[in-house]
Amino acid sequence: FISVIYQDDHQPISIPQADHLRPLQLPKELFQQLDVIGSRSPILVGTLPDLPNWSAALTPKGGIDVLTPVGDPKNLGALARSFAAFGGSHFVCLEEAANPFLPQAIKASSGAILDIKVCKGPSIQKLNPHDVEMIALDGQGESLTKLQWPNFARLLIGEEGPGLPATANLQTIRIDMEAHVESLNATVAGSIALYDWHNKTKS
Repeated sequence: FISVIYQDDHQPISIPQADHLRPLQLPKELFQQLDVIGSRSPILVGTLPDLPNWSAALTPKGGIDVLTPVGDPKNLGALARSFAAFGGSHFVCLEEAANPFLPQAIKASSGAILDIKVCKGPSIQKLNPHDVEMIALDGQGESLTKLQWPNFARLLIGEEGPGLPATANLQTIRIDMEAHVESLNATVAGSIALYDWHNKTKS
């Protein structure tokens, strides 16, 4: 971190080992424009390192990597929270995904996104499932209850609306539910799949 931004009526705070931070005090109206999640607290300013590129070779035996193009930062953050809760290996943000370090994503993840391994991946349209086994959520797939997760699991959670790429050759799974409900939010569906993986492989 390089700076800390205060609202003009904030009391300065003491941050351990952060004497190098340059304080910047702003009028209330301007500060509120920066405080997009409404924390009403001083804001730390810093730079982010480049995310490492993901490859299928990174998936550890007995682990699971999640690949997603989810573009809503709140949904992405909520998915990252479930990913952390169920012990995922690599959280792969595809080209279409929101920035995982947007304030809304961090808040929705309850900070979990800062403690997991986040990677960047290609566009969902450029994924080549012929090179690597992938499992994807789809309403027409095999029931999740029957799925035996592979030793190297890679779960593709598509964006609501566009869904999965038509060219992809994926093993698809569905979540059984009441007939009058057409589908689940991608984050909810992904969380259920992650729970199933954890329950079947870690119990």
